Amino acid sequence: MLNNKGFAASIILYSIAAVVVVVLLLIVAVDRAAINNTGNMSEDIKQQVSGL
Repeated sequence: MLNNKGFAASIILYSIAAVVVVVLLLIVAVDRAAINNTGNMSEDIKQQVSGL
């Protein structure tokens, strides 16, 4: 016989853990994109300044 309360609690905990992992992955992806964009922008500025 299943322990329904324990089963429900584990489903809630695992779903919360999954949401936290997805949110953390999204934060890391956005941060990486921002770093790449900043690096590209600084390279563009260096090229423009050296061309003057």
